[in-house]
Amino acid sequence: MPDPLEQLGAAIPSVYYDLIARVIPGLTLLGIGVLGCPHRDQLKAIFGRLDAAAAVLVCIAAGYLIGILVTPLGSLFEVPWILAARKTRATHKYGSDRLWIVIDAVEKKNASVGGTLAKMAAEVTLCQNIAAGSFALLFIPSVRTSFRLATIVTWLLLTVLSTLFRAFVLQRRAAVVAKEYGVE
Repeated sequence: MPDPLEQLGAAIPSVYYDLIARVIPGLTLLGIGVLGCPHRDQLKAIFGRLDAAAAVLVCIAAGYLIGILVTPLGSLFEVPWILAARKTRATHKYGSDRLWIVIDAVEKKNASVGGTLAKMAAEVTLCQNIAAGSFALLFIPSVRTSFRLATIVTWLLLTVLSTLFRAFVLQRRAAVVAKEYGVE
């Protein structure tokens, strides 16, 4: 029977991934949505009835749910990356469609390094989800009209560029680590 501390240690990467890749983008999008909501006062009244702990739990649950729902949209950012990775033989094995195979293999050889790659992958997913969710929020007229065009364009540009940069860094790091640990 596994030790409870070992079970906790095994669960932490999964919890970290969900927190970074799902809850944080969900809360970010929830915040943007609330800022663009014409009925903010009603939302304040509803949350004002909850005690602090309940309000935090509701926000985390809502953030997680939104994060889960927006993940398929965020995954669309991987399509160009997968296609680009397939252009050369050297980068094909580190494309986002094969990245988790590399991460799992590295983790078997060095759990700390594999965990770092998994955290980097969570950060890429965070950026993908925020970018995709931000685009989706633009379909809500009250959100779209609540922000200046320059603010919207700047936010979208920053999220897309951050997504691309983090995905590139992760791919390069996975290639270096895989070579170092003999993972093919």
